[in-house]
Amino acid sequence: PPDHDSERTPLLSLSSALGPIARLAAAIVLVAVALAAAPARATTIVPLSDNALVDRSPLILVGRVEGRLPATVSRPVTDWLVTVERVLKGQHAAGSLVVRVPGGETAAGDLLTVYGAPRFRAGKRVLLFLAPRADGTWAIAQFVQGAFHEIRSGGRRLAVRDLSEVQVLRRNQRLRSGNGKVREFDGFVAWIDDRVNGDRGPRKFLVRPTAKEHKAITD
Repeated sequence: PPDHDSERTPLLSLSSALGPIARLAAAIVLVAVALAAAPARATTIVPLSDNALVDRSPLILVGRVEGRLPATVSRPVTDWLVTVERVLKGQHAAGSLVVRVPGGETAAGDLLTVYGAPRFRAGKRVLLFLAPRADGTWAIAQFVQGAFHEIRSGGRRLAVRDLSEVQVLRRNQRLRSGNGKVREFDGFVAWIDDRVNGDRGPRKFLVRPTAKEHKAITD
């Protein structure tokens, strides 16, 4: 009978036989294959954990979107005016701030679409993870990962990201969906507040949405 260990030897020694350039090329091919599975109009992101998102964001707040501001600069960006309701981390005076998102219309009327860039609705509450910009506005930390929208349905309030134009690339290079759970808004806010103040408790805010809540999320 054949020696199965000896049959496997060529396969096991193949990677060791490849030089560093060949191994790098093989890795690039694997990533390219994964990205090819993404929709043509989507931005690919590597997810950041809630722990890291909180720890790396200079400013975290709950606010209400007042609306989109007129284009005033030569770069294609969109400015949103947000009223601050509660600061969870960092320092910001009471009142409002401007959140600048990549993509949009320039003052001259030119338009650039950035797929996955957060969009908001006037009057809606949001949970934002922010970083300061040199021009005095605020950027959303980690692109779309730092923008949560409050969704109300079935007596619960959920904190949901809009990932409709985003493809999530897992660290093992496989593209796949999440576990179906979402964040309960008030529980998530309380957990963030605890973490900022040194309490590193478990994430008890994750819930599985009902069919009605799932419809509200996707509408």
